[in-house]
Amino acid sequence: MTALPDLRRFGALLVALGIVIALLVVASVFGDIQAYRHLWGGLRWEVVALILVLALLNHGVRYWRWERLTRRASGVDFRCARMLPVYAAGSVFIFTPARLGEAVKSVYARQYCGVSVSASLPVLLLERVGDVLVMALLAATGLLILGENANLLAGGLVLGAALLALWLWRPALRWLAGRNFIPPGWRQNLELVSVTAGASQRALLTPSSLGLNLCLGATAWILEVTIYYLSLVALGLSPAGSHYIFALAAFPLASLGGSVSFLPAGLGVTEGGLAALGLFLGGLPPETAVFAALLSRLAILGVVLLTGFAGMTWLSRLRRHDDESRAA
Repeated sequence: MTALPDLRRFGALLVALGIVIALLVVASVFGDIQAYRHLWGGLRWEVVALILVLALLNHGVRYWRWERLTRRASGVDFRCARMLPVYAAGSVFIFTPARLGEAVKSVYARQYCGVSVSASLPVLLLERVGDVLVMALLAATGLLILGENANLLAGGLVLGAALLALWLWRPALRWLAGRNFIPPGWRQNLELVSVTAGASQRALLTPSSLGLNLCLGATAWILEVTIYYLSLVALGLSPAGSHYIFALAAFPLASLGGSVSFLPAGLGVTEGGLAALGLFLGGLPPETAVFAALLSRLAILGVVLLTGFAGMTWLSRLRRHDDESRAA
C-alpha cells in the first residue's frame, strides 16, 4: 500500500472509538465505580502478566495458522521475515465492520511477498469458518457439562451454517458478481476471485489443511478461553475447575455473538455478552462479570493493536528499502 501512515491513522481511530464505546456501554449497564476501584486494588498482577503472555502466544498461533495455510494455497516460498509484519499490520483491520478490512492482509501479501490475492483471500474465509466451528464445539461442550442442554440447539444451527458456508462461498461470489447493485469494478474482482481461487480452495480443503486449520484454531480459542478464566482468577475467584468449564461455555458463546453482530471485532457485543453470561450463567457479581470481560478482551485486542502498529512501521521500512533497491 502506498499510504501506510493514512491506514495507520484510520485503524487507530477505529480502535480508539470502538474500545471507548464498548467500555462506556458495558460499564454504564452494570456495577458501580467504587466496586470497580476495589477490584482494581485487589488485582493479582502476577496473573495479569500470565494473561498477557498467553495473549501474545494466541496471536502467534493465529499467525502460524495463516502463514502455513497461505503457503499451501499459493505455493509461493515467501520469506517469513516479510510475512510476519504483513499479518501483524493486516490484523489491525479486524476493527472494521464484519472484519472486512482484514482482507488488506491479502493486499499486503501480494505487495511484499508476491502472493496473489486470489490465492490468499480464501485462507481468511477458511479461518473464519473454522473459528465458527471451533467456537460452537467449545461452547457446546461447556454447556453440556454445565447441564445447559436446552442451549445446545443454537450451537447445532451455527455448526450447520458454518459447514454450508464452507461449500457455498464460491457460488455466492459468482451470484454477487452478477448483481447490478454491486459496482462494476467490484463485480469484476468478485468474478476473478471466484474463478481463480479454485486451486487455492482445493489445496485448503485437503484433510491435512483442514486438520491444520481446526487444530491450530482450537489451540488459539482454548488460549482465549484460558485468558478469560485467568481474568476471573486475577479478580479473586478460586482457580476451580467449575470456573474453567463456565469460561469454556461463556467465552465462545459471547464471541459468536460478537461475530454475528458484524461490529468491528465484535466490540461491545462480545463484552456485553460475557458480562451477561457471567451474571446469569456463572452467578458472578456484576462488577466481577464486567471487569473480567473487559480485562480479557483488552489483553487479546491490545496485543493485536500493539503488534499491528509495529507491523505497519516494519512494512514502511521494507517499502523504503525496496524503493531504494529499485532506484539503485
